[in-house]
Amino acid sequence: MAELRQLHVGSTDRPALIFVHGLGGHPIDTWRHSSLAADDCWPHWVGRDTGCDVWVMGYDAGLSAWQAQAMPLLDQGDQVADLLANKPGLQGRRLILVGHSLGGLVIKAMLVNVRTKGDASVAPLAERICGVVFIATPHTGSELATLARAVRVALRTNEQVGDMAIHDAALRTLNQQFKAAVHPLGLQVKVFAETHGVPIRLRIWKWWTPVLWRVVVVDPTSSDLGLPGVTAVRMGADHFSICKPERADQQIHDSLTQFVRTVTSVRAAPSGPVAAPREQPQALPVIDVSALSAVRQAGRIAGPGDNRLQPREGRLYGRDGEVAQVLTFLRGAADAAVVTAKEVAGVGGIGKTEVCKAALKAWLAEQPHAVAYYVDVPDRAGTSELIERLAIAVGAQGADTLAQLLTLLPEGLYYLDNLESVAEQDEGPEALKVLRDRPGIRLLVSSRVSLPSLLGKPIVLDVLPVDAALRLFRELWAGHDALPDAGELERFVSGQLGNHALSVTLAARLGDCHAYPELVQRWQSVGAAMATDPQDRGRLGSLVVSLRLTAEALSKHNGALEVWTVSALFVDGIPDGVLAHLESAAGWGPARPWLVRHHILVRRDDRWHMLPPLARYSLDASLRGEDGFNWGACGEPVRQLFVAAATRANSIASTDDSLTARAWLLAEFGTLIRLLLHEIASAAPDRRFLDQVHDDLINVYQFQAAVSRDLLCVLTEQLERPASALRVLGDLERQLGRVDEARGLYDRALALFEREQAGLGQANTLQALGDLFRQASQWEDAAETYQRAMQIYAYERDPMGAAYTFAELARCRHALNDAASRDEAMAKALEAADRCGAPNVMIYVRDVLTEITGSPERTQDWIDKRGVPS
Repeated sequence: MAELRQLHVGSTDRPALIFVHGLGGHPIDTWRHSSLAADDCWPHWVGRDTGCDVWVMGYDAGLSAWQAQAMPLLDQGDQVADLLANKPGLQGRRLILVGHSLGGLVIKAMLVNVRTKGDASVAPLAERICGVVFIATPHTGSELATLARAVRVALRTNEQVGDMAIHDAALRTLNQQFKAAVHPLGLQVKVFAETHGVPIRLRIWKWWTPVLWRVVVVDPTSSDLGLPGVTAVRMGADHFSICKPERADQQIHDSLTQFVRTVTSVRAAPSGPVAAPREQPQALPVIDVSALSAVRQAGRIAGPGDNRLQPREGRLYGRDGEVAQVLTFLRGAADAAVVTAKEVAGVGGIGKTEVCKAALKAWLAEQPHAVAYYVDVPDRAGTSELIERLAIAVGAQGADTLAQLLTLLPEGLYYLDNLESVAEQDEGPEALKVLRDRPGIRLLVSSRVSLPSLLGKPIVLDVLPVDAALRLFRELWAGHDALPDAGELERFVSGQLGNHALSVTLAARLGDCHAYPELVQRWQSVGAAMATDPQDRGRLGSLVVSLRLTAEALSKHNGALEVWTVSALFVDGIPDGVLAHLESAAGWGPARPWLVRHHILVRRDDRWHMLPPLARYSLDASLRGEDGFNWGACGEPVRQLFVAAATRANSIASTDDSLTARAWLLAEFGTLIRLLLHEIASAAPDRRFLDQVHDDLINVYQFQAAVSRDLLCVLTEQLERPASALRVLGDLERQLGRVDEARGLYDRALALFEREQAGLGQANTLQALGDLFRQASQWEDAAETYQRAMQIYAYERDPMGAAYTFAELARCRHALNDAASRDEAMAKALEAADRCGAPNVMIYVRDVLTEITGSPERTQDWIDKRGVPS
């Protein structure tokens, strides 16, 4: 049975490397020098130096399996294809396969099988493999018998080695089929050959004395694929030592890591017409809420190896000076009484986050016990959302105000990423000042908005240095054609792209669909006016042109722009399972790999993430209907997803489904806010959707009071019947301690409910208004308001509302020392709770009675004396 084991976790927008051992090999020992530990050998180094995920494969490669007259190579290929196609951590990922010896033959058999057998379950796998590395692989088959003998000696086995040369013809055919597939698949190939012999001790029968022979197991001519442009690089090693480097500075390691860096990250699209988009189904399947998982990543950074700190492109280009400046701040010796804060400023996509990540990574390596939190602030977030995300980061959910939060914030460094929307609000700078002045709290902020008066002189990033920009473009170039010389390339990268980091990255990935001369021509036709604008001295406007060209390229793939748009709504990354559901429900094609190839989506911790500038661009374009984006064409699946979850969450009964849905909604509440605000901003908002979600959230808003208040301030202007939103908004203002605001909102809601003749709406609002008076110890006003509410509950025959209101009235009468009225109200509360049949209502009423009587025993005595239901 084949199996995969992950040895290194890298950046999910890089290819994943799969190491495949050979005949008689071992998943780890094949690649490990005898002097090294299993957790610190060649695959680990490759992952560290390339920033890629690294996996090792184990499979049935015993010697006896290769001795039969019909070698089961094609069967091994089928098994490996199924494993790679269905492994959860690899789905949708680009792959580079590294095969030693017969492991290379297994790779070739897998690829040929996938291309020729027509199995739809594994066919997309071929499109995801972007590189193959062969190490001492016998492509012609002529050394199989020698290889088997060497393995038998190395492993000290006693199996008889048969005539394995019978497989030569089959392997020659396999090699021809593989070579025919290289160009259509756009594969990059690297070959290493052995030159030293393996020592084999034999006894000469005549003298019965041992003789030491050295045998080159796979001759360099057999290692050569015969593929034009691919040289079999000869290494000074034997068949077994060639894949076991002792140090990371050995040639094979440097050569492999360089191959990984320069491997074409996006292959050319297969020839042939582009499939026409499928018509969107009329009825979309509803997601199973029980499958939703409410997971939030901890805010504290788990040391320098934390995935969030890994560079997006495997390394950071041309920012050593800026990283050093941030490190100087991080290394500062300010004590708890002195606040130190710095800000990294610059336009979107220029690399602010990457600089901060690199500095944090280096600092935490120096200070392994330092406490640091990563707080990613979404686009268009307000001060309330900043407070909420800080609370989540430190595990202090429920802190709705800054005053509440400050008592719960641990001392440490807080990295606030993408803070500009908060800084631009009236309350934002004041909140940052309060945080800055908190003893023991240090702030590192990345923002497009400079705040020198608040956080000191900023560390300002400019565009990349020319040499760094050229190196970035060359290493990410996704085309098959050669790039021009440095001077001509500089005229494009500097003169047109403006050395802007994200623009350079996106343009280089466009080699997937444009030859270099065509790319330059297309870029100039779209962005000539912008690129020559004298006001745009830094060519920072080039990002818009690169984004438009990227959207143009992705529009050829069914569902790509739709997936880009809906993924942009998920502020903490879209969960893998949710994205798969949306793709299936909407009938969008296999567009996700193209979004990864074009640098739009990056996978981390089972979520697909997107840079803020990319999210802003797609969402804004979808509202305007520009560049191929269209909110009307892609909004329905995500609307139905949240409607399904909100409907399940809107349940008084605490079933597993309702609790799961509520937990997921709360974890994704920031996304839901973005969805609702985006719908409101669209040309034709779906009013029924807004009304339905709001109705289902009435019992959920209270768990996210501050951000829900901000949302409802906008939502009340859009609902057909805004009275309920005003009442809930009043509840939230009361929860946040804004009594006067709450009173005004209740009055407005009450007037609307009366106009609509909505009895229960009036009663619920009166009950809430009574709670407001009661909490202010205005007992008479509260009692009078509760009496008005009870009259309506009686008319509407709503025992639940009556039970709660009678219980609150009893509290008021108790405070007013009116024992007779108190007991009468309490008895009616118990009777109403009994009629409604909801256990939680009876529990609440009994708790109020216990509060009045002073103990559970006295409560039971009170009930027994009066003979009321309990």
